[in-house]
Amino acid sequence: MEPEIFQTQIEYEFLRTLIMNGDLIYEIKSEIAPDMLSSNAHQYIYRALESLADRNVGISREILLGELNDKKWLEKAGTASYLDDVILSGRPNVKGLKEHVRKIQSNYKKRALLEINSKIPGLVDGNENVDAVISKVNRDLDELVASAGISKKTVLVAEVIDGIVDDIKRRKENPALPGISSGFGNIDMYTAGLMPGDIWYIAARPSMGKTTWVLKALLNIAMQGIPCLLFSQEMSQRALNERLISMIAEVDHQKIRLGRISDDDFSKIEEAKELLKTIPLYIDSSFFITVDEIVAIIRKHHQLYGIKVVGIDYIQLIVDRGGDATAELGRASRLLKLISNELSITTVIISQLNRDVEKRDNKRPLMSDMRQSGNLEEDADIMAALYRDEVYVENSPDAGKMEFIIRKARNGPIGTIILNFNKETVNLYDAVMYDWMRND
Repeated sequence: MEPEIFQTQIEYEFLRTLIMNGDLIYEIKSEIAPDMLSSNAHQYIYRALESLADRNVGISREILLGELNDKKWLEKAGTASYLDDVILSGRPNVKGLKEHVRKIQSNYKKRALLEINSKIPGLVDGNENVDAVISKVNRDLDELVASAGISKKTVLVAEVIDGIVDDIKRRKENPALPGISSGFGNIDMYTAGLMPGDIWYIAARPSMGKTTWVLKALLNIAMQGIPCLLFSQEMSQRALNERLISMIAEVDHQKIRLGRISDDDFSKIEEAKELLKTIPLYIDSSFFITVDEIVAIIRKHHQLYGIKVVGIDYIQLIVDRGGDATAELGRASRLLKLISNELSITTVIISQLNRDVEKRDNKRPLMSDMRQSGNLEEDADIMAALYRDEVYVENSPDAGKMEFIIRKARNGPIGTIILNFNKETVNLYDAVMYDWMRND
């Protein structure tokens, strides 16, 4: 085990790096629990960092100090002067963060192991039931092994309820969407936006508008200045960019394809081009790409450009069709969920539906219609199906409408949201704003 002075230095650098590079907390918060830090003051500083991260609040010295004050932890954390010592005693070490995590975990386990060892003489002394002692020691060791760097989530409600109600009060005073807006207000009201670490599955039969939905959502997000990355194995770069131009310029997509556009339309296209030059939207249209390559590209673009939202169109195309399709899809889904959690990004994944939906009178998709849906359901935080009645019903009274049917929401309601679908510009818009969603 590291000498105490070295443990303190490691924890200083660990905390300093997190305070000065706030987004890194999302990468390691599942690996370090507060009690793994050797110093009581460091434990409270780290608990405050976790609390800010749980609310997606940006981290700085002033914000952290305010959090410690609000929770009445400042004295326990060693006062503002001690916090400044942590921050100013050296430089942050982003590259060394993973090694610091490993050392903190290792030192914690060594301390815990020595504590278990120190209790054995007292357990053995005067106890004739040696098997019970061995069982107790084994349980303690199993708990230590199981911790493996994962934060302990078992807490007494009384210890945390004040902080939770304080957070609710802050939200009441400053209501805001916790996640990233999809650009569709009604969908945001159901989902609270795209949350870090979440996986969204969007499923539909052909011609329902799957690509249109994910492309418009990523366009909406990128226009907020939030970097997005889209993987498409169905459409080329040119085809996707022409769709983006049609959406923004509101010029008939087929006319753009055929060149049958007026001077006025072309002026709108030029304006759309200039707007597209300003937004952080990246497109990868590699037709032969594996999920492992996708994960590597996501990691690279997150590091280089700060990618926050990833779209994949569609998951069945990135797995090996020659093997066990269900197992391959399950593996792909699990890898994408893990990278989403690790990088605190949201991944929106398009999925095909099986043909069973075509056999029913009501062709609105169910979760069971998603191909090999079992594995995908487990990872999904949001699972939605798209339906357009006009695809099946000639002269449908609901022509021009898309139903966004939320079939699963891990932290919110399920239901159907109506979007307006423009076939000419291949575009989507909010329809009505329901009264219950309004903030009166």
